Amino acid sequence: MKILNQAASIQDPAGVYPQSWPDSVDFDIISAADALTGVVSGCAVTSNANMNPSVAAGTIAVLGVSAAVTGGTVTVTAADATNPRFDLVVSNNAGTLSVIAGTPAAVPIYPTIPANSVVLACIYVAHAASQITTAAIVDKRIIIIIPAAAGGLVKNYVNNGSFAVNQVVTPTTTDNSYPIDGWRLLLGAANAATFVQDTADVPTGAGFAAKLIVGAGNNNKFGLLCPIENLDMLDTRGQAISLRVPLKATANLSNSRIAVLQFTGTADAISADPVSAWNATGTNPTLNANWSFVGTPVNLGVTTAWADYTAINGTVSGSATNLAILVWNDATTTTQTTDILRIGGYVTLGLGATAPAAQVAKFDDEWRKCRYYYRSTFPRGVAPATNAGVTGALEMYWGAAGSSAMLYNWLFPDKMRTTPTVNTFNPSAANTSWRDVTASSDLAATITNASECGVSISSANLGSGDHMIIHATADARL
Repeated sequence: MKILNQAASIQDPAGVYPQSWPDSVDFDIISAADALTGVVSGCAVTSNANMNPSVAAGTIAVLGVSAAVTGGTVTVTAADATNPRFDLVVSNNAGTLSVIAGTPAAVPIYPTIPANSVVLACIYVAHAASQITTAAIVDKRIIIIIPAAAGGLVKNYVNNGSFAVNQVVTPTTTDNSYPIDGWRLLLGAANAATFVQDTADVPTGAGFAAKLIVGAGNNNKFGLLCPIENLDMLDTRGQAISLRVPLKATANLSNSRIAVLQFTGTADAISADPVSAWNATGTNPTLNANWSFVGTPVNLGVTTAWADYTAINGTVSGSATNLAILVWNDATTTTQTTDILRIGGYVTLGLGATAPAAQVAKFDDEWRKCRYYYRSTFPRGVAPATNAGVTGALEMYWGAAGSSAMLYNWLFPDKMRTTPTVNTFNPSAANTSWRDVTASSDLAATITNASECGVSISSANLGSGDHMIIHATADARL
């Protein structure tokens, strides 16, 4: 970014050096860089000895969200016959180039920078000028460095895009249910596919992957859906949004697709399957009421080697209340067990017209976010189930004499998304009761006072000195 001295400035008229005067817009350009608005690379403006200077290809960023700029020429409007002016060459956050014309004046000033735009150069348009010379162009690019996505400054809207958090452990094979935190399994037919959390075959930069294996219900479509909460997506409305998904598939599943879905119904009322009909091979699914695709999904031609695939520059409706990511196999000729679709562990959805950089959140950050939706008392790696052992169970000792009732308050360390559905599990028997370790018997558990802050689990007819244990899950998933 330059402000010229007198020696380098055009002299117009004699003794006046207009390019050596700092303008308030210069300071706006500098301060914008602190908010990660500037040029990442390229985008130099050069003269063509006419009124159409060239802009080199490159990348800009607005508020940390990058956009590619395609090189080309821009047009400077005709010069004023009497007075000079300053024009700004800019790129907006979609990478579109334009020239913002200033107002001709004896002492001209810079025009205002448009919203969501990056200034590349300032052009001094002398009165009656017939061409833009090299001397007339002053470089106003400030080169910025976008922090690595893992550093956390670029928002990823995907919950558990790393596939690292798995409190479910034993995956479900039921349509529209969660086989892992943050993702629902969608099936075109019963047993169309099964889910496995994989660590053996993952893309570079990821520690985990989702592995969808064709099941006994072969020859049907299937996929994974990541719903996004209303409060998490409000800032996307009316904005361009782009998706990056690493994929790998066997040959029969090369026609796999990715999409951003938007919902315009009641906020967070999205527990139902968004797919109304999966349709034939090559035809995108028909979505249920209030759901629509952001853009048009296409056959990606997924190969047998890991590669990143993108869906870019879709605009979210201003009335959208929820978003979701859908990754699916669109083929209907599949072979049980041998056909596999793999989704790598850095699924990233971000604002902007270009695909965001791959982002892998720290495990503890991903863990806390997932437990905002679902939590259990079972140890990590243990599936919620009855008769699964006492480790981690809620526990209390009853010291009162005689038979009495008791109430245990399971308070959550952090509030959950909404009041959860609570289920209980006997650690030592195949039922949902409290286990009385002292008496080697079971006492019925009653759920009361459930809220996003915690829940009460009570029982009756305890004896003095009874040692009580129980496991529980709290489910506030979308």
